[in-house]
Amino acid sequence: MSQVINVSKKLTTLNIADILTFGTLLFAWLAIISLLNNIFELSLLLIFVSFALDIFDGVVARCLDNSSDLGRFLDGQVDTLVHLLFTALFIYKYFHLTDIISILILFIFLAAGIFRLARFNLVGFVKKNEATHYPGLPVFVNNFLILILLFIFSFLSYPTFKLAVLLALGLISYLMVQKTPVPKPNVYLAILAVSVGLISSLWLLINHAI
Repeated sequence: MSQVINVSKKLTTLNIADILTFGTLLFAWLAIISLLNNIFELSLLLIFVSFALDIFDGVVARCLDNSSDLGRFLDGQVDTLVHLLFTALFIYKYFHLTDIISILILFIFLAAGIFRLARFNLVGFVKKNEATHYPGLPVFVNNFLILILLFIFSFLSYPTFKLAVLLALGLISYLMVQKTPVPKPNVYLAILAVSVGLISSLWLLINHAI
């Protein structure tokens, strides 16, 4: 009986890292609201703030030894919004991918990402040559996909661009559900990558305001 109580306590008690995860959720929610109101540049900045908090809560959990099953589960739930739903909605609205084929491929993208997150919650990281790897492409690459698409958008005709987007979404969906080991970046590389995202989205916001 005491073991059941202890387990129940672990699953209902929030630590500092878990509270930061809700901060990640807050900024993801604000990003989605901005996106739905067609404030695209602000939504992109907010989602990278959310991404930065997502990294920070992981660092805090490791430094304070606050890692828990509840925290991992919460993190996976929030990742669905930050890296999957936001990306799909941004591509749908900003690039006007509203035809039935595009909607179907965006659904496949969402389904593949959610499947990957669910599998990761069960199996965790994998070891290869004593290094830590993700089993399959991690979902956080999807936020950077938006930046790449924004960059190439003006260089291609719309039909060519649309085809490129759909092919990219199909490839990413395939890579997410595969078990091919992908090296986990260290925290410094992760911070550098998110900093690039923050600076790029801030530049887009300022450029749009001028």
